[in-house]
Amino acid sequence: MATKIVAPMALLLMLAACGGPSVSLTNATPEEVAKAAEANGLKPTMRAGMWETTVEITEYDIAGMPAEMKAAALAKAKEDGKKKPSKYCLSEEESKKPGGMFTGAEESTCTYSKFEMSGGKIDMVMVCPGPGGQNMTMSVNGTFNGDSATAVTSVKSTGQFGMNMKANTVSKRTGDCTPDAKK
Repeated sequence: MATKIVAPMALLLMLAACGGPSVSLTNATPEEVAKAAEANGLKPTMRAGMWETTVEITEYDIAGMPAEMKAAALAKAKEDGKKKPSKYCLSEEESKKPGGMFTGAEESTCTYSKFEMSGGKIDMVMVCPGPGGQNMTMSVNGTFNGDSATAVTSVKSTGQFGMNMKANTVSKRTGDCTPDAKK
């Protein structure tokens, strides 16, 4: 389950790969980030083709979970991440449009308490309010280019079922898409 949270994030973050121009904002909505990126000439791109993402869960903690279960869950998450890298065929069309997280195209109640992107690097903290006070805070620090991405991601949620998870994510383009590849 934890891998399912982080792996899509890695793909979205690869879309932030860029050089030259930069954006630095605090307490901004996704829409404000998208407008600032566009105004500053940031054009997120990644190369079309087959991509492989490996997620290594380094911390995993759920409030109220017994220590033995935490250790077992962390061990399983680490093992799953090593055994099952995600593979994805990124089409030419998808490679040219940024993810909704950066465009603000999708309505969101989340805000970036910090968003810095420059020269193929990103450092961000996003806070999303949840039902019943179960808020989520996600921080990402990574480097990106058209062929690869690495990121350290931390996800913390509050409330009755609070969670703390940290992961190292590595994504790379492995070649052209094959006819039978997942899209």
